[in-house]
Amino acid sequence: MDSLPPTLGPSATQLKLLKKLLPPDETESKVLTHFLTKIDEHPEDPNHYANSGNTIVRFAEDHMALNPASHFSQRYPLYYYYKMAFNFSLYHFNKAITMSNQYGAHYSLGLLLKLHGDLIFNDDTNNVASDANSVGYEHLCKSQESFTGYMKRDVKNFPGCMNGVSIVDQDETNVVKMIKVELVELEEERLCTPTNIYLNKVNDATIDGRDGIVYSVGKCEVYQFSHGCYMPYFRQFAPVRKQVFKLKKAFSMLQLSGGQYYHFLLEGLSRLLLQADSLPGEDYVLLLPSPPPGGGGGFIQDALNIVMQNRPEVMKKFGRILAYDVNLKYEVEELYWVDWRFAQSNNSNEDEDENAASCEFARQLLPPAAGVRLVRDALLPPSISNSKTITKPKSLVLIARDSKSFRSFLHEEVVISALESLSEELGLNFVVYRGGLQRAIDLFAEASIVVGVHGGGLANIVFCPKSAKIFEISLMEDEFKSLYRNIASYVDVEYYSFGLMQPSLFDSKIAIDVEGLVDLIKIKNS
Repeated sequence: MDSLPPTLGPSATQLKLLKKLLPPDETESKVLTHFLTKIDEHPEDPNHYANSGNTIVRFAEDHMALNPASHFSQRYPLYYYYKMAFNFSLYHFNKAITMSNQYGAHYSLGLLLKLHGDLIFNDDTNNVASDANSVGYEHLCKSQESFTGYMKRDVKNFPGCMNGVSIVDQDETNVVKMIKVELVELEEERLCTPTNIYLNKVNDATIDGRDGIVYSVGKCEVYQFSHGCYMPYFRQFAPVRKQVFKLKKAFSMLQLSGGQYYHFLLEGLSRLLLQADSLPGEDYVLLLPSPPPGGGGGFIQDALNIVMQNRPEVMKKFGRILAYDVNLKYEVEELYWVDWRFAQSNNSNEDEDENAASCEFARQLLPPAAGVRLVRDALLPPSISNSKTITKPKSLVLIARDSKSFRSFLHEEVVISALESLSEELGLNFVVYRGGLQRAIDLFAEASIVVGVHGGGLANIVFCPKSAKIFEISLMEDEFKSLYRNIASYVDVEYYSFGLMQPSLFDSKIAIDVEGLVDLIKIKNS
């Protein structure tokens, strides 16, 4: 990072260097020209630096998505241009941070480091890139701290909080009433899982923003969820006054990305099922997350319908079910939600332990193992979840992402053909899974082998029988390495990582070593 020059030169120079990455639409290209020119005209304004950095990242990522490497062993065709672009953005974000501790720049820089750490640095060895994930997370935290400092001047959301707004973690018992939820079973020490599970209550709470952030105007407090610093506070508080929707008693399933498949299925439903024996009284409003933008949230209602059928006692406390509306602000007299934290480790050698490091990278996104097992048992047919006998698995399931989405296969037909032949050789049915909760339950409950690129579809491995083997085509970045390894350990299925060889593929199509994948499956299945 220190190798960047003190200035990148005038806007014309930067635009010339970035020319290959600019979109063909001149209107779009002019957006970057506008922001860079503003830096020339007003170099004292941090917002122009932040806007320039964000625009460069967006153009580079869009270009990466449209121009993937054609072979698994190759870099992006314009690899060094992306590297240059991300270092330009790094410079702009750091300028905005140095000038005003700008919260948006902190957050953008945090994501840049976590998603593209290997492309940030100027040398091919990337010796410092291993720190990118942890440094990136620190910037996400600084974004929250910076924004809460700004909020004391925000009279619309926090009138009377002129001394500042505090970020309150749920272990501060003097602020949030917490009732420890009894664990379903004692967790084995080998599992990387949160074991401190709480039922939280806040009186006179406000819920706002696209992810349903919880805060108290009277106490000048914002409440921290298990996702820690991933929650972008500055995107939660609208600059315009919203209509207020008042509720007496509510239980919230809202969280960061709560309408996305993984987060709802394994985190949101865990919150719902873990409250069953702890939520006092009845006649609550159950607040559901908003469906993802563009639709596709039918799995939320599908899951609730199955829970109502298989576990009716869980739903008896709710007199009304309400989908969260991001265009409203909710004021709740009594608000409850379930959340969790990792217990403090007593392992003095934790920093040297590979498993502990793996756990550290995933801990903000991991639900409790106890909750995941509750989700599995609530959604599987009772004939399977209550059965003492193990049905012999009979399928190889390939999780295929939509061809227009990130991390879809560049040559899907080659992957399908190879795995279809392998399935025949192993005496298994071959099935391609492309979405749907009920179909996932039916397919994965009979799966012997599951193959998929890192993504939400792998959440369905919780429905697999214990004899199943999971093969994740995993991304290089530490951010993604251990999530599904840990989820697989919760439900006692075998997990294997088939790592991709190139960095920064989160937003790109994926070219994989099909022969290598098939060989790995054969070895582990022999």
